[in-house]
Amino acid sequence: MKRRFGRILIFTISAGCLLYLASCGHELPALDDDETGTPVDTTVVEPPDTIAGIVCSPDTIHFEWELLPILKSSCGRRDCHDAGAASSGVKLVNYQTVMQTGGIKPFNPEETRIFKHITHTDEEARMPPPPYDRLNSRQVQVIETWIQQGAQNFRCDSATIPCDTDSISFSSDIAPLVKDACYGCHNQYVHEGGITLLDYEDLQAVALNGSLYGTVSGESGYVRMPYGSIRLPACSIERIRSWVEAGAPEN
Repeated sequence: MKRRFGRILIFTISAGCLLYLASCGHELPALDDDETGTPVDTTVVEPPDTIAGIVCSPDTIHFEWELLPILKSSCGRRDCHDAGAASSGVKLVNYQTVMQTGGIKPFNPEETRIFKHITHTDEEARMPPPPYDRLNSRQVQVIETWIQQGAQNFRCDSATIPCDTDSISFSSDIAPLVKDACYGCHNQYVHEGGITLLDYEDLQAVALNGSLYGTVSGESGYVRMPYGSIRLPACSIERIRSWVEAGAPEN
């Protein structure tokens, strides 16, 4: 039995390594020597979803809920800066690897490697690279504010976030949430599970068949999403539930 388990484990690891090596599709533009740093191969267990009782501040960018989903969805894909591909030595998979390999300069966005790339005016040098879309202004502002606040890993209890679920808008609430948390695996170029989440019709379909709420809430029979990340804040899940129960309107 032990030998059989060992063979299965070796096969699984080997297959995973081959998949990662085959998926790296580009390199970051060269940077100055003092910016590159030394890549650190660190495996870190993700922290619990919440810290019970710690009140969330509406003025603070919370790395794991607000910033990390943007990085993982736009740059931390398996063909770019996940733990396997780690293009140019950059891994954007958790707080430790972002701080160790992302050239983060707390309080100084203009000198931060990641920020310089996402705001680069040269289309051939910016990140995410073409043909992927640039980050939108809201996403850039989240990253800039986080750096200005010292690039901290503030954590709190998501149940303390005030949550209005009475008037949920697809355009203002649902689409931005999906863009940040899901787009990296379900865009026009990557179709994990055969699913794309590009527009209203795509989201309406997964909303009405139950899989959107089922995955984000971790219901029995579904793989919890976002995959490989902590659970979405409680309010985000409740907003999705409210929108789905209202019939998933295009509002």
